[in-house]
Amino acid sequence: MPDVTLNILQTIGRDAGELSSKEFIEQLNRIPETVDNIYVDINSEGGSVFEGNAIAQALKSHPANITTRCIGSALSIASVIFLAGDERLIAENGWIMIHEPMSESWGTASEIRQQADLIDSIRVKMVDEYNAATNISSAQVAQMMKDETWFDSSDAIQYGFASGVTGKALAVAMSSKTKYKNMPLRLLASKADAPSGDDSQKEDLKMSEMKTIGQTIAAIRARCRGADDKFILAQLEAGTSLDDITAVHNEDQRKELEELKQALAIAEATIAEYEEEMAQEEDEPKPDSTEEELAEEEIEEVEMEEEEEEEEEVEAEEEEEELVEAKNSIRPVATRIRKKKLSATYTAKWNQAIQETMDRASVTRDRAIKMVNRDNPGLREKVVNESNLNLQRNVAV
Repeated sequence: MPDVTLNILQTIGRDAGELSSKEFIEQLNRIPETVDNIYVDINSEGGSVFEGNAIAQALKSHPANITTRCIGSALSIASVIFLAGDERLIAENGWIMIHEPMSESWGTASEIRQQADLIDSIRVKMVDEYNAATNISSAQVAQMMKDETWFDSSDAIQYGFASGVTGKALAVAMSSKTKYKNMPLRLLASKADAPSGDDSQKEDLKMSEMKTIGQTIAAIRARCRGADDKFILAQLEAGTSLDDITAVHNEDQRKELEELKQALAIAEATIAEYEEEMAQEEDEPKPDSTEEELAEEEIEEVEMEEEEEEEEEVEAEEEEEELVEAKNSIRPVATRIRKKKLSATYTAKWNQAIQETMDRASVTRDRAIKMVNRDNPGLREKVVNESNLNLQRNVAV
């Protein structure tokens, strides 16, 4: 399949006589898929940043091998399109120029500040584009853009804009030499004219390069109230028409409004639930001072009982120890008959009750002593008296 050549020989934009991204992309899409090589001849002093970026992106994403050829000049946004080629050739007397994006702004102070912020975003993006495609650092690119830097074919190859040279330009697209602040003297002295078919030299264009950005932004803001810079930049870089931008913005607004409604409904439900809980708490009877005092007295009584129980446990342990010591201090004189008699004594009953309580309630001996003492009032005193009596008898023996 023979190679195909496309031309960019006029100002880039959407006005009469200009090349729009829509028109160029339609030409690009009509090329058969069997074409392996596409040549894009450029002789343009630039134009709309958004239209130019859309053309550059379309070339980068095309599967064919793209060769861009600067056959005269590739100025401003046209230089970004030139960098979209897989191979980039420049005429021996061709020129490339980079500068900061600009706009003629009008509107309120707030609207003008918003446009300035958007232009700054565009400038940063262009710095990244130049840095990625050439061998110039970002800082140097930014300074070159600020200074309005021109590259002849030799400089273009040195700095990485072009990969080679092709032929000689018959004409260089230049509508007015006076609008550039840093044009090389030899180009000023030359008779460089726009090529045939290039309407960029007309002074009565509807939109100049500077006006394109500002007018486009103003038109979008008039249609899409509240649209932020990120939204505008994304839509225009995609080459979207004003009607489509408006439709996208309205749909985004509708979705945002729906999300706000849902959030509001959730908030109202949460508030209602909270108010209901608060109302229920208010309806619940609050304890009066008398009930509170009774509750405190009950707590004090329980604490006193616990203290008494602890004291009784200590006393029981001490008495148990005294009994053990008394038994160990006398010699055993009990006979088989005495043992039989002792089985019916209070001491035997006391020990039996303790053992049964331990078995029945599965508690410690100390706890069992406390429970036996509580359930058998007077038994402990009888055990003590009996123990003293036995002690006297044993001593007498």
